Amino acid sequence: MMKKLLLLSTAIFALSFASIAQSGKNGKTVQIKTASGVSGLKTASTPTIVTDTLHYYLNKVFYKEGNTNINNFPFYKSAASTATGVSHMGSRFDVPPGETIELVGLEAYARRQSNSISTKNKVNIIACYLDANGMPNLNNVIDSVMTELGGPLSITNPSLIGGNFLTPKTVTTSFAVLFRNMSTIAGDTVHLFRTNGATNSSTAAAKFKYSDVVNGKDYGFVRYSKTVPGPFYSTRDFTLNAGFGIGTQYEFIVAPRVSYTLQAGQIVPQGIVADTSLAVPDTFCTREIMTFTNTSSKFYEHRMFNLNPFYLKWAQGSPFLSSPPGGFSADSAITWSFEFYDAAFPPMDSRVFLPSTNNGTIMAQTDLAYYPDCFTLNELRARLRPMGAFNTVPQYIYNESFTVCLRYCNGDTVGVNEQTALNNITLYPNPTSNGKTSVSGLSGTNTILIYNVLGQTISSAIITKSVHEIDLSAYPQGTYVIRIVNAEKQSKTIKILHQN
Repeated sequence: MMKKLLLLSTAIFALSFASIAQSGKNGKTVQIKTASGVSGLKTASTPTIVTDTLHYYLNKVFYKEGNTNINNFPFYKSAASTATGVSHMGSRFDVPPGETIELVGLEAYARRQSNSISTKNKVNIIACYLDANGMPNLNNVIDSVMTELGGPLSITNPSLIGGNFLTPKTVTTSFAVLFRNMSTIAGDTVHLFRTNGATNSSTAAAKFKYSDVVNGKDYGFVRYSKTVPGPFYSTRDFTLNAGFGIGTQYEFIVAPRVSYTLQAGQIVPQGIVADTSLAVPDTFCTREIMTFTNTSSKFYEHRMFNLNPFYLKWAQGSPFLSSPPGGFSADSAITWSFEFYDAAFPPMDSRVFLPSTNNGTIMAQTDLAYYPDCFTLNELRARLRPMGAFNTVPQYIYNESFTVCLRYCNGDTVGVNEQTALNNITLYPNPTSNGKTSVSGLSGTNTILIYNVLGQTISSAIITKSVHEIDLSAYPQGTYVIRIVNAEKQSKTIKILHQN
């Protein structure tokens, strides 16, 4: 019979947040005490400092349009500061609620127009907070970088310009990064690269409809300075002189350089063994609901900090690339894997994904038909792929294994203490040797069934001997399941790898 897994998501948020360790099982375990006693185990990876550049808008063009040559990216012609109504242009960046980043510096992709007068252009890149209307507030500047765009190659090729602040700035809320051409010489024009970012107008190609909107506010900004002091406007349908026109919703390829603390962790139900130093595991009834709560850093689930949620977010448009840079992540950034789910008949996907709401919970339940056993290959998996330009940096990976032991109880069937005879049964060798293995430790009359990966019974035999040889040499190599059922209808199931 096939086991069912009940998955329920809630909007319950984690009790604490932080940020991962790069690869390996380096979690630590602490007890959480409540008024009613021990509620479960809280595990966490070693905090790791991540340094990254949030090339969120560059990745949109790179991914959504399949455009891997930045020379072919769309751009905005930023005229000299004395010859344009648009003095500043830029994009919004969000910090996950409850998290903190260190803003280290700023950068942008730009080039000089071929007929520029000067051989060098001064450029200012500014980080500032947003006002109550979600627009950049130049009266609340975080810091800025004055840089220079120059040299013969800066006319034909995009340059990555920018720099670091003298001291990092702590930021806990949304902010804007703005770009300004500082030249006062008419004809000194700079190309600032941008997204296509069209609105949902009927004239726009589907692949260009990928701009951000939150609470009705767009993520691209321009400052129109023909009036004093010069208000900021959304780039959506910006038509003031010199405007972008109807159907626009541009975002600009500016980027903050950041560092932040990453940590993965979870709260598991009482009885889960998440630490190998705990020698005696507790057990769960086969019909018991188990609740797992994610306490990992919200950076894992945020599309501006992790390309895995970015892919899931922007795969909504059509057409889009079937294989984005670095490969599409089928897993959620936070995923659980339960061995007892994978071992069902027929085997099912063991992965359970964190709901779309940040730092929620998942619930798992095994039904009456499933057999009792201890399962050691359960994992919490956390994946963060940084947002650096063209995704050339590695993933941060955290895997934490834990043990789940199931037993019959509450009248389901026999108690766990009555399973002693089945506990003596062993299967050796595993993997098979020349396709053969032996079941030993049998007592009384037993039925031995063999299932393939599709859950189909390929063999069934009634055995009265203490040792029984199994021969799989006539079957394809792969994973099989051996199930032993005794006269009392107690059962034990063992996976085996068949190889010749």
